[in-house]
Formats: sequence, structure tokens, C-alpha cells
Amino acid sequence: MRVVIDFDGTIVEHAYPDIGAAAPLALETIKFLKRQGCWLGLFTVRSGAKLEAAVAWLKKNGIEFDAVNSDERQKEWTTSPKMYGDVYIDDRGLGCPVLKDGDKGAVVNWAAVRSTMELLIEAERESRARQAAKRKKTFARKERKKCFLRSPRS
Repeated sequence: MRVVIDFDGTIVEHAYPDIGAAAPLALETIKFLKRQGCWLGLFTVRSGAKLEAAVAWLKKNGIEFDAVNSDERQKEWTTSPKMYGDVYIDDRGLGCPVLKDGDKGAVVNWAAVRSTMELLIEAERESRARQAAKRKKTFARKERKKCFLRSPRS
């Protein structure tokens, strides 16, 4: 599963251009997603030195993203700058669960995000298992048909 995550107001509390404190449960949940095999993309308005500072902060906190602000592999099939993802986690995204962050705005509610992601990851695993079983069944049917076609006929 491809998970694209914003930085300010999402991973950290709003403090731009500085880096705010880590949002509650953000780091633990992102590490959980990585352990579950999710591809992680960081997609933020930060650029230049501010982006480098954010990436360094994440690395210091044990998180490395698979892509930052662009995914080079996408250039094979699109020129769009929007990073492709199955899920987008962003405090500004409609429907993203948030907590009030004092007078600074909102910050992502990572407890709610984790609950939802656990359900999505389990559903994806079940779907893949069904697809694998279907492929195995189709393969077995084709092999039986080959055997039948090769068998000597009276």
C-alpha cells in the first residue's frame, strides 16, 4: 500500500517555518506502517533548506521515506507532480481525523489514523490472499486441461 503523508500539521504540530513537536502517536504509527510493508512518500510544501531540515528531523527520529516530494518511478508513466498514493494523510485533507492544536489550527489524530490503517492493511492482505488463491485455482485448471489434451486417446 502506498501511503503519502504531509509534514506540518500532520507529522508535527504547526510551527512553520520551524519544526513543531511531533504530533501524538505520529512517529509510532508511521513506523508501524513501514513495518507492515507500506511504501511511504513525504509530500509537503517545504522545499530547499526547510525540506532538508524536515527530512533530517525525521531521520533523527527513526523514519526514512521511500520518496520525498516526488517519486522518480512515476516519470515512467506520468509527468504530473502529484505523488501517487493509495492513501493520503494530510491535516488539510477532507475527512482526515484531526485534533484541535490550540490556536495553531489542527493536527492529525494519529490514533484514529492507525485504527483505519489497520483495517485497510488487513483488507488488502485478505484481497491479495483471495487473488492468489484464484490464480492458483486457475493455474491448476489449466494444468489439468493440458494433461487432458496430452493424454493418449483411444
